[in-house]
Amino acid sequence: MDIVTACKRFPKAVLAGFSTAFRGVGRGLAPAAVTMQNCQVCGNMRQTKYVAFHRNVGMLFQRQTFSVKGCLCLSCVHKAFWEYTLKNLLLGWWGIISVVITPVYFVMNLFVYLTALYKLRDAVE
Repeated sequence: MDIVTACKRFPKAVLAGFSTAFRGVGRGLAPAAVTMQNCQVCGNMRQTKYVAFHRNVGMLFQRQTFSVKGCLCLSCVHKAFWEYTLKNLLLGWWGIISVVITPVYFVMNLFVYLTALYKLRDAVE
């Protein structure tokens, strides 16, 4: 393969890499309706909203991604968001790719959190 062909293929390879890195992330950003059901974390019957929080652990040349996805009540949304945010800020930056991925996860988690707070603003705890 010559250099011209490699340069033409590079943008597609980068996009393919990002699409696999962020696979399944978009559903947590979708504005789902608030439903009355058991919270998938605490098990209590409450008003819940589907959320997906992600965190990254950077390890110089490697990284691990963790996520929590499900219908959560307001108190579990608070707990999950702050747990994932603090771990992201402490452990997320320690890698080459993680320097880029961690801020993206932070912004996505913040958007999901604020959307969930807005949707669950009238929820009874």
